[in-house]
Amino acid sequence: MLLAVILFAYQAWRAGSALMDAQSQARSLTSALNAGDLRGAESAALDLRRSTARAHGETDGVLWGIGSKVPWLGRNIGAVQTSADVLDAISAHSLPTLLSLAGEVDHGRLRPRHGRVDLAEIRRLTPSVQRAAAAVDGPAARMAQVDPDGLVYPLNGLVDELRTKVADAHTAIDAAADAFEVLPTMLGADGPRSYLLLVQNNAEIRSTGGMPGSWSVLHARNGKLTMGDQGDAAKFTIGRSPLKLSAEESALFGSQLGLDPRDITMDPDFPTVARIAARLAASHGHRVDGVFAVDPVALSQVLQGTGPVRLANGAVLNAANAVPALLNGVYRTVDSPAAQNDFYASAARQAFDALVAGRGDQVRAIRGLVIAASQHRVLAWSDIPRVARVIGRNKLSGALPTSTGSPEVGVYLNDGGGGKMEYYLRQSATATATSCTDNGTQHLQFSATFRSAATPAVAGYPIWVTGTGAITKPGVMLMSLFVYGPWHGSITSLSVNGRPVTVTGNLHDGHQVGILPVQLRPGQSMTVTGTMVSGPRQPGDVHVTSTPGMETEPDPATFPSACG
Repeated sequence: MLLAVILFAYQAWRAGSALMDAQSQARSLTSALNAGDLRGAESAALDLRRSTARAHGETDGVLWGIGSKVPWLGRNIGAVQTSADVLDAISAHSLPTLLSLAGEVDHGRLRPRHGRVDLAEIRRLTPSVQRAAAAVDGPAARMAQVDPDGLVYPLNGLVDELRTKVADAHTAIDAAADAFEVLPTMLGADGPRSYLLLVQNNAEIRSTGGMPGSWSVLHARNGKLTMGDQGDAAKFTIGRSPLKLSAEESALFGSQLGLDPRDITMDPDFPTVARIAARLAASHGHRVDGVFAVDPVALSQVLQGTGPVRLANGAVLNAANAVPALLNGVYRTVDSPAAQNDFYASAARQAFDALVAGRGDQVRAIRGLVIAASQHRVLAWSDIPRVARVIGRNKLSGALPTSTGSPEVGVYLNDGGGGKMEYYLRQSATATATSCTDNGTQHLQFSATFRSAATPAVAGYPIWVTGTGAITKPGVMLMSLFVYGPWHGSITSLSVNGRPVTVTGNLHDGHQVGILPVQLRPGQSMTVTGTMVSGPRQPGDVHVTSTPGMETEPDPATFPSACG
């Protein structure tokens, strides 16, 4: 027995040391990939593979199987054993494919040439990418079930970080597999395709991001991408809605949702937004197979890879100045709506041309798109059945959540002032699960804070920034806040700066919706708090989705479940 204890302690020490090394190497790997340093990433991955193999070898034995059954201590032993097994499986079977894929891009084999993507190369790589994605599904699910709460220090922090790294790797390889599955179809391998690209203006905020300030039509045929017509979204206006709205949507957003393209993004359900946009485009002679939406923050992240672009008026946009130029500067310096729209359209065209031409560091450009997608800044919809199925199972869909096994809370904003004041908006939202019932229903506490970072001097800015003053005083931010409770759950209370307010009974696709006015003077803040109850069989972690603004945080934000 003594020898067994000594042997187990020695193995535990070696396994813990190997996992600590793996933690450090995973950080190095992430940093290298973010920086586009493929050689550094390959070196870190090789070290990671050695560490995870060592950790797995130390924990794969009879003593560990017995130890995992011991009360209290067994939970910690099991966490180490699972972590080692999962990391070893991923680093052995999936990580090499991810690095190989990055290498294909880095060496130019997937780089667009003269606007054309090599579809044969996509088809060649697809089976290996899909095998890698399948190989990581099981290990990632096992790692997600390891709860770091209650583990001994420093194991709790180590397991928590490793869970995040595994989840990130799972998301990345799944996204790659999805992309490879549908790219040939989307790029016109079986016939020409057309898409509508909307650039959302976060400075005039809407639920999905912002007012669609400009549109472009993209064409794809046999892997070649081109940009066709462009214009101001307001020109898509028609006299009647092209899509029959539900009674819930009409009650929440009014008839303008389907009539004025500048208001279609008030609905937080992007598939609905996209269907309206597609039909508006068709009514003006543009039949499209799908709709994409991006915002200036997403464009700036792409420019980190492609490098700067020169616009038609001679201005140069880069990763550092794109956001302030597109969301604020143009409205302070250009006194013509037509010229402002031209500035936006030129930015969209030049960024698109740089990306499809394969300019700059393509790994960093693609990484920028991935980061933007994780922040809810890249949204997609298609009426091509095969493509729609793939989009529908990931965050690109922007669909209102239904039964995911987790409580899903929404915090959406719609501008009411008619200016571009939300460039100065700063917001944050959190949720805490306080209890869990036997059927997986969770009780939640919710909090969201909104602050105007503007100074009093903003009142003297042009009306394109402040609004005309007909609705509110110049420099004052005016918005409507839509708080969405969990699917088939309820919002039981809401308060503004500590004062209770009436909870509305509005519903939208199974979510109760609370609507509150938000009015902020320069420097003013407002905090909304509340309590909610999830629907049954939602024992997972709590997710809070917010309208993307100036902050660049992952969306949705995730908070621990109370169900353990």
